[in-house]
Order: sequence, then C-alpha cells, then structure tokens
Amino acid sequence: MIAIGLAILTVLLAGPARADMAASAACAARLAPLALKIYHEAGPNLKPDTSITDLVRNVIRPMVASGKLGVADAKQAAEAAAVCLKARFS
Repeated sequence: MIAIGLAILTVLLAGPARADMAASAACAARLAPLALKIYHEAGPNLKPDTSITDLVRNVIRPMVASGKLGVADAKQAAEAAAVCLKARFS
C-alpha cells in the first residue's frame, strides 16, 4: 500500500518528464533485443541537448568494429532505438 502511494507521488512530482519516460519505455518494450540493448546503453547518457544520432553511433561503433554486429543489422537496430530515445523529449 505504501509502495503504491509512493509511486503515485513520484508520478505527480515528476510531471511531464515522467510522461516522456513512460512513452519512451513503452516504445522500448516493443524493440527487438539488439535495438533494446542499444537503447539501454545509450539511455543513461541522453540529455535534452544530446545528439541522439551521435550518441547511438558511439554505442554501435565498437560493436561493429569488433565484428559482433554487421553494419546492416546495426543500422536497423540503431534507427529503432533512436525512435524510442527521441520519445523521452517529445
């Protein structure tokens, strides 16, 4: 019961930013595993003035360089992750 009250209070105090996070999280819930990984790795560094393209590129570049990820797969997953990251500040 206390946890529910705290959750409601958090939502009320957070205001619009919480709604943006909720939209972003809902979007991320529909991502494929690779795109979700990119989303989670880029998310902590995302700020309102961050270039999402540069941020996502910095996440996937090491994956591609190490051979863990092909360029075509990286591009598709990065684009999907970027959509959900952009939802945080829409």
